[in-house]
Amino acid sequence: VSIAALRPIFGPLWAAKLVCGVIVGLLPIATMRLLAALGRSPRLGLWAFLLSWEHNLYSGWITFMLGMCFALFALAWLIECKSWRGALPLLGLSVVLSITHIEAVAFFLVAGGLVAIVDDKPFQKVGFYAIGATGSLVALYPWLEGRLKTSLETKPARGLFTFDWHTPAQKIASLHAYTVDNLPGTFGMIATATAFFVLVLGPVVLGSLARGRTIADRGRAIVILVAALGLYLALPMEVSGPIHHWYTYPRYATFILLALLLIPRPKLDGRRAWLLVPGLAAALFLDAAVARQFRAFAENSSPFLRIIDAVPAEASVLPLIEEERDPACKINPYNQFHSYIVATKLGYDPFLFDTADNPLLFRPETRPPAPRSGRVAAFSMAKQGRFFDYVLVQGLAADPFAKNAEEAKQVSLVLEAGIWRLYAVRTGRFGQARDASAQSAGSVTSE
Repeated sequence: VSIAALRPIFGPLWAAKLVCGVIVGLLPIATMRLLAALGRSPRLGLWAFLLSWEHNLYSGWITFMLGMCFALFALAWLIECKSWRGALPLLGLSVVLSITHIEAVAFFLVAGGLVAIVDDKPFQKVGFYAIGATGSLVALYPWLEGRLKTSLETKPARGLFTFDWHTPAQKIASLHAYTVDNLPGTFGMIATATAFFVLVLGPVVLGSLARGRTIADRGRAIVILVAALGLYLALPMEVSGPIHHWYTYPRYATFILLALLLIPRPKLDGRRAWLLVPGLAAALFLDAAVARQFRAFAENSSPFLRIIDAVPAEASVLPLIEEERDPACKINPYNQFHSYIVATKLGYDPFLFDTADNPLLFRPETRPPAPRSGRVAAFSMAKQGRFFDYVLVQGLAADPFAKNAEEAKQVSLVLEAGIWRLYAVRTGRFGQARDASAQSAGSVTSE
């Protein structure tokens, strides 16, 4: 929603960058807010910049990260809440939280419940927590009820859900991979290993410099860590059934490391602020490695801007995806890269409307056929390609038009750029106009 709101002003590419930039800055701010509520020095929240470029953001799960930032703010408000009137802002924030991501809501419900139980006035705090919990379920309850009702009508209750579990050993061994291990190459690996080392051992060192207990302590920081660690260890990798969710437990890994920052109680005023230097230096080192990676990725991916420019407004494009990797990235970045064409040109892409929770759905009888997941092996012009204006090939080695002369006769090459080739379908709206223009010019042209 936020990207859609910013798109008319900045365009889709800059809108996506701005939203990611907000999350990069909001995570440390939310951490500082929670530290202050816990009676810790908010300056320690500067170390949270070590987690700004973390695994979830690299994976593209921006709604989850935005929701988790809201959950951290909500926990701070719950800790500080002293009256029923003071719980009203918590209700409003939890309603906003409910429209972000179900896993962010789950974290708030678990961590908030534990925070309420260890409060010095647990019965009153549980009441405030109930207000927040009610707000966080406003948007989720109708969705959950609808999903379960539909599934119970079509399936027996037994076997309604299936799970893919990873062992505790797998989860513990993957903590680095699921947090900051996102950069390839020696420089990147050293930077991420340094960041992980500081995040794990730094709180231990700072804890040895702890001041006396504060009124706001009472184990709240510990139970927030317990909530993040418990969700990480207890949840499966994948849930299938009325609700399908993949990569479930790894998303909480970042917040285990973040919760570690909540435990120590060092004084960081005056000369003691120098204790922050190791974390800040590691964050700058990591930033330098990320900037280096971004430059390499920009060089590899910038040819796609020429592809976007070559597609007319409101054109339908069928992507054929055989290459998703990039040497500058550990996580494959080109899985849904083609969506930027539709975001910019407001056309049609068959692989952007397959989620039942998407409010913009095409009726099955009006949707043109497309190969499953856009794979080249299942593609043919007769079955799918002829229904579109353009075919985009991503991965030149698998180009079906370079291997099949009969298929190639039905398209004309518009542009080759990087790992992409854009073809105009001759029977499509723009292909007919392109061929007519080429014939009037006396030759077939391509950029």
